[in-house]
Amino acid sequence: MTQYLKSHEISAKHIQSVLTLCQRSVAARRVDEQLHNNMLEQRNYWRNFLSRCVATITFFCERVLLLRGSNEVVGSRENGNYLGILELINQFDPFLSQHICTHGNGGRGHTSYLSKTICEELIAMMGEQVMGFIKDEILKSRYFSVSVDYTPDITHCDQLTIILRYINMVDYQPVERFLTFINIFSHTGQNLADTLLQHLSDQDIDYKNCRGQTYDNASNMSGKYIGMQQILKNKNSLVDYIPCAAHSLNLVGQSVVDCCVEAVSFFNILNRLYTFFVASTHRWDVMMTHIKNQSECLVPKYPSDTRWSVRADAAKGVFKAYHQLQSALQEISGDCNQNGSTRNEAGSLAKHMDTIEVALLSELWNEILQRFNINSKLLQSSTIELTPAIGLLKSLHIFLDECREKFDDYN
Repeated sequence: MTQYLKSHEISAKHIQSVLTLCQRSVAARRVDEQLHNNMLEQRNYWRNFLSRCVATITFFCERVLLLRGSNEVVGSRENGNYLGILELINQFDPFLSQHICTHGNGGRGHTSYLSKTICEELIAMMGEQVMGFIKDEILKSRYFSVSVDYTPDITHCDQLTIILRYINMVDYQPVERFLTFINIFSHTGQNLADTLLQHLSDQDIDYKNCRGQTYDNASNMSGKYIGMQQILKNKNSLVDYIPCAAHSLNLVGQSVVDCCVEAVSFFNILNRLYTFFVASTHRWDVMMTHIKNQSECLVPKYPSDTRWSVRADAAKGVFKAYHQLQSALQEISGDCNQNGSTRNEAGSLAKHMDTIEVALLSELWNEILQRFNINSKLLQSSTIELTPAIGLLKSLHIFLDECREKFDDYN
């Protein structure tokens, strides 16, 4: 049989048939030449237009900007950023200008590729391409770790965030890749673990190659009996659990403040300062008048209960502009044009800032929180490794011990 096929392939009849097929496949020799050329022209036309759409969508997605507006009417002021930017570009792009003039506002049934449906399809296709790229990287790296957390979105629906961490085999550097948001309706460790495993299975990512997991310190995540980390470890004994170092550091800082009445009082004063000045444009203007001559114009910030980087900014703002804030409060408290409650609050805050305790704590906490903030940001870096992270925490511990012996310096 093989010998017969070889003899047929070298026969004159077969060679002539192949040549005839090649000649007929050329459009110039076909009876449907015009139709073929029209098809190529249409294909190139829509490719050129869709390339502009994809570039526009990429621009907005990279900057996390909204695409859609209240309507899809070309020329409307409420048609959203996507159509709006295409209208802007068509002023300088004759091709796009002609397309919008011909196909814009064509209505249902008219092909224009300007509708929200096509926009969403392009976003979905781009997302699939990105996911395919991530899966290829994971396949080459093989081993990975997972990082999971959940938080309510703007519609008050809880969403599970899934991030994978692995080594990029191109430059051999650790990378973190966001995979998806998943709506969840139960916060039990079992449900969270099942949701994660199901998503990895849907994406053809083998959980057997997982080697690490990290979450915050919530009991449903970190619990050693029915927590998510233990359930996942039961599925794969090689998956080690490491608590989130940055979150643990925040919890330590919060506990330190809560166990000291003077520290709680100090941060309450920071909160009162921020609330007092931000509540009135006149008070804010008075404050800015006093601090505008500073080389580093820092203003009071809200001392968040959870984000310690914000507390660092709040403490720094008060410490750097301490005397200027005092002067602003004294001016407001002595202003007869202000109502009684405003003058009373300004006077109360000014008296607090006149005390040695608040002055000393502003310098102390500014120094401590700046170091906390630097360490926290480094711990959140996607390239941080376990050994450097331990070194950062040890150095912070040494720094805090040294602060205990520096009372005279602060005084």
